[in-house]
Amino acid sequence: MEEDKNRKYRICPYLGQRSDPGTAFSFPSEFNCCYHAKRVAAIAVGHQEQFCLTSGYPNCEEYITEPDALLPAGLHAFYGRRSRKRNVNGKWLWGAILVVLMIIVTWLLITRGRSSGQFPAAATVTIESTETSTEITPTVLSPTKPPTPSPTSEDTPTSRPLLRLEKPLGINHEFMIHQIQDGESLDLIAAKHGTTVETLLACNYRLPTPLLTGWKIVIPLVNIDTQGLPAFEVYNVTKEISMVDLANQLSVDLNEFKHYNAVGVDFIPRAGDWLLVPRAVSPTPIPSPIPTPTPTP
Repeated sequence: MEEDKNRKYRICPYLGQRSDPGTAFSFPSEFNCCYHAKRVAAIAVGHQEQFCLTSGYPNCEEYITEPDALLPAGLHAFYGRRSRKRNVNGKWLWGAILVVLMIIVTWLLITRGRSSGQFPAAATVTIESTETSTEITPTVLSPTKPPTPSPTSEDTPTSRPLLRLEKPLGINHEFMIHQIQDGESLDLIAAKHGTTVETLLACNYRLPTPLLTGWKIVIPLVNIDTQGLPAFEVYNVTKEISMVDLANQLSVDLNEFKHYNAVGVDFIPRAGDWLLVPRAVSPTPIPSPIPTPTPTP
């Protein structure tokens, strides 16, 4: 039972059946669909084995893109089948065109011969045709892929990371900033992301209880040791500003600020970015001293 529970936490939270978004087959199946894409679509079985049904789903190229993006064609479960069907249809089309051309040419030859007097009108002409088996391989045009837009400096992960809600960020992409939805609780969030309520409390600075709808909460995406780890406060950048000026504005150590957000010295936060602000270190419980008994005179 415990093994089934742990396996559930390793499955991508956006994977589900078309008839039931909240449930997915725990094995590769063409009925498993991706609900993160702009249009819900079945996922290729090989991609499910590599990402969707493993703990490596945060590295999936669809998982780390914007939620309203279309699913890449290569991840569709029936992409290869559609290509093969188009190839077969193309062969039949070329064969039909060839037959029609042969009929037209034959009719033109017969009509031209009668008009020039080579064939008497009253005479019965018998045309013996010799069938020659000629194999013709039509050229099948491959489907044209839409042009890929050139990435800008903001969209290129190697030059500038995207710091958005519901996206992995921080050191080794170990955290995610989530906006509380109506009806969510710490128990529900911890169960969905494979963590504990205690870890959520340790990672968040001044977390209100009960949770408020619309509040931003820091969620660890992997099992982490919170010993010595600071509690984080989330910050939404409203205008372009340097990390130095922002650290001074938030009264936070610059080196820790850059370290926990995994950004370089030249990184410039822009409007719309979300950052982790390290605040207080989670306190370590100190055992109460044992009172020394007073000797009886």
